[in-house]
Amino acid sequence: MVRALVAKLGGVDENLYYAMDVDLTLRLALIRPSFYIHYPVVYFRMHPRSKSCSKYAERAEDRLYIARKLFQRRDLPPEINELRSQAFATAHSFALINYVEAKMYSAALWHFLQNVVYSVHKARRVARAIPYLLDVLCRFRNQIRRFLSSKD
Repeated sequence: MVRALVAKLGGVDENLYYAMDVDLTLRLALIRPSFYIHYPVVYFRMHPRSKSCSKYAERAEDRLYIARKLFQRRDLPPEINELRSQAFATAHSFALINYVEAKMYSAALWHFLQNVVYSVHKARRVARAIPYLLDVLCRFRNQIRRFLSSKD
């Protein structure tokens, strides 16, 4: 990406550490047409200490931050604004998966419920998320039992 173009986009958002490429790509797509390249142009290696393979809890919220920032813009075209629910459902799904990987089940459950809120009209998306919910509930069952027994 040309430095002048990155500057025109407002630069790299330094509040992001894990998804700055996603943020730049979305902002770029708002000012330039996108296209598909039919072959890989970037490779990266996966290893246990890479950001993509670790630090699940830390990266869970980045896409939600990007979605909030994007949909606060006043200059969004109507066709982009129509994707708001889908974007937030996807961001919550991403957070859900990352929190399950981090074994932070209460946060995962909250993001599952948020995903359902944004996906009420999308039954397939909710159906795909159910295995994650069951995994969260199974791993979180002792805390749920304690909570329910304290209410009796």
